[in-house]
Amino acid sequence: MQHSRQDGSAGVSGGRSLAYRGYGPPDGQPVLFFPGTPGSAVEWSMWPSGSAERSGIRVIAVDRPGLGCSDW
Repeated sequence: MQHSRQDGSAGVSGGRSLAYRGYGPPDGQPVLFFPGTPGSAVEWSMWPSGSAERSGIRVIAVDRPGLGCSDW
């Protein structure tokens, strides 16, 4: 079963925003994915479709500061 991607953001120090994307089942084991430089949360989409679901993990991929939807 393919789960939909969920986008969100969290407030961090200095009034900035850190954006993230969640992939996989909402009740899966959480795994944080930090992309390389330069990079953003969309890098996870390069993995084969359904990878998180098959592994039973909930991938939380972040946008690096100043990239994607995160503030600098």
